[in-house]
Amino acid sequence: MTIIIVGGGLTGISLTLFLRYFCRKDLEIDLIENGGTKKNHSILQERTIFLNKSTLQKFKKIKALSDIRNHIYPVKSIYISKHGCKNLLKISSEEYLSCPFFGCTTLLSKVKRYLFKKVQLISNKSTRIHHPDQVNHIKYHKNYISARLKSGKILRAKLLISSCKINTDNGRYGIQWSEKCRQFATFMKFNTEKPFCGVSIERFTKNGSLAVLPNGTNHGTLIWFYDKDIKNNIDRLSKESFVRKVEEELPFFNNIFGKIQNLSRRSSFPIYVSTPDSVVNHRLILIGNAAQTVHPIAGQGFNLIVRDIYELSQIISKSMKKSEDFGSYMILQKYREKRKMDRIRVVQMTNMLSEIYNSSFYSYLFNIFFKFFSVSPDYLRKKLIRRILNTLHII
Repeated sequence: MTIIIVGGGLTGISLTLFLRYFCRKDLEIDLIENGGTKKNHSILQERTIFLNKSTLQKFKKIKALSDIRNHIYPVKSIYISKHGCKNLLKISSEEYLSCPFFGCTTLLSKVKRYLFKKVQLISNKSTRIHHPDQVNHIKYHKNYISARLKSGKILRAKLLISSCKINTDNGRYGIQWSEKCRQFATFMKFNTEKPFCGVSIERFTKNGSLAVLPNGTNHGTLIWFYDKDIKNNIDRLSKESFVRKVEEELPFFNNIFGKIQNLSRRSSFPIYVSTPDSVVNHRLILIGNAAQTVHPIAGQGFNLIVRDIYELSQIISKSMKKSEDFGSYMILQKYREKRKMDRIRVVQMTNMLSEIYNSSFYSYLFNIFFKFFSVSPDYLRKKLIRRILNTLHII
């Protein structure tokens, strides 16, 4: 039995490793990666992702955590604040969860590079990597699906899993996407005078939200989300003006970390809301960013993807043990229903957080939350924080 995985980014690589762990050598995998563009690669090098404890445990289970252990940095405290609100909310993992950290941050490119090396090491007759290559045409058959690659190869499989919205000469898999650009994001790496000590920041400003994430002892990443109408103003800022603007928006930054030093080149990208009319089709599943776009404000995009991957890998493994056709619509429908509510909940929550700064209703709720939190007894604060973190799957 064979599966075709389209997209050799972090989603496709992780899916390959999880499928290989759960299905062993009984499953053949064809992984197709086109390599991407140099511009996309340079942006990828600088992006930071958050891995919650559940994601770390899943990678540990498949013996992949050791490959990235030296490149992950714990988040022990989260500082949350809002423009116009005097209180600074500090959430400590020790105080609220009685555990050493919420999760870890890492550079996406480093994780991808080390996990891709792991896939290359297990590459054999049952795990084949087609790189660089891409799907030009797909054809649906009753008992299998076939894909013709740019190189001329024709692959056949019981199931095709795509982690990207590729255009074939017969359309996008017969699935329709609705897409619109909601916001833009600018990010950069920098050094600090004082060590991070596991601290991250989320600040809701008048012009968007700012996040600061640790990437080492004195290394961090800053990412600023904002609406399209101020993009040109942000782009025109010099490096010095940008730093001054950040310090204005984060008045407590210097007290925590000291001055910002050694700024990297700023990179910007649009944040699209992309929704397919279905995540499954005949012998086809969409996963990762092809299945849903999660606003990066809470750092939950990849964690949601890993939960999708984990569930799908287990369903395929169980189907194989029962000699069932894992590419059948009944099995695909089972996966879709199991993952539906988690996906909806995370997308709705992150969309709400991204609208706090320009929605009077969400802003009002946020202010009420801050006031309630400041006067609540300890046991109630801990219960409330655990509920919020659990909803976002941070714990």
